[in-house]
Amino acid sequence: MKNITFMRHAATEYVSNVDSDNINMLDPNVVQLSRIGISQVHNVASKIKNLDFDVIVCTRSLRTRQTAEILQQYINAPIIIESGLDCWKAETVEKYLSEKEYWKRFVNFVKVNGRSSSLYNWEDFETLKNRTFEAIKKYEKYENVLFIVHSIIMSMYIGRNQPSIAYCEFVNREFNSEFKPVPPEYPKLF
Repeated sequence: MKNITFMRHAATEYVSNVDSDNINMLDPNVVQLSRIGISQVHNVASKIKNLDFDVIVCTRSLRTRQTAEILQQYINAPIIIESGLDCWKAETVEKYLSEKEYWKRFVNFVKVNGRSSSLYNWEDFETLKNRTFEAIKKYEKYENVLFIVHSIIMSMYIGRNQPSIAYCEFVNREFNSEFKPVPPEYPKLF
């Protein structure tokens, strides 16, 4: 792999059949693209359709899969779902996490600069970094790869903090010996 393009998924909304007071933030299918998000993907597709990707790699989440599926209409490349690129794991033991609890944990994760916590079973930054880097390295055999990911993952590989990464923004990187994840600048995530 010589060239990597990271792209953040498009704008989102909760799926219509979800009880907004009882959302399980650990469910990868709870958030989908909004109408605005769908439009964003079609708009950005015209800008990247000539980049000649060998493969489109996305996470297991519905929003990254939907972004990939729309892009595939413009890009003649197969889609691979890669669990190693899934978003930060706010909980590694339990199977349910409310939206309120998810964002509470994320704020605390930022406050402790991504270190592990005795209070929460979350994925620390070092584990997240290693997991995603190993997933990216699986695609070294390709020349040009499009990774559709979440902003926290993208921030580690483009050296910018999350709020500055727009929906459907894409950034090209060269995969070489100097390529590595970098910690986001905490606490500038908000």
